[in-house]
Amino acid sequence: MQCCLLFQVREDLLNNLLENECEDAAHGTFRLVFYDAIGIDPQAGIQFAGALSLSLCPGTPTVKFVMGRPPPVAASPPILVPQPFYLVQTILARFASVGFSPEEVVVLLASHSVAGPDDVDPTIPGQA
Repeated sequence: MQCCLLFQVREDLLNNLLENECEDAAHGTFRLVFYDAIGIDPQAGIQFAGALSLSLCPGTPTVKFVMGRPPPVAASPPILVPQPFYLVQTILARFASVGFSPEEVVVLLASHSVAGPDDVDPTIPGQA
């Protein structure tokens, strides 16, 4: 099974890259998943590291990881991923076309903005 090959990779990532902590390396690895997913087909190793990095952060969801992706059949269509300089209405309309409500878009964008906080306030529930 292909998944069994990842056990050694998992241990190496946890111990040597992510240092078994929900810190900068885990945050950066997770952000890498989004950066590399825009307009290109990301490598399975990056996807796996991103899913694994979330497992180190208390209260985060478990992300399903699927190894292997079919090759792209065409270039991405225009506005597939909205750009930051697009009008708010354009961004909301694009996300609505794939089932996101305006509230969900705000939560998604906010989570992207706070994905790597330098300080954690232990008085806020779920932060410590």
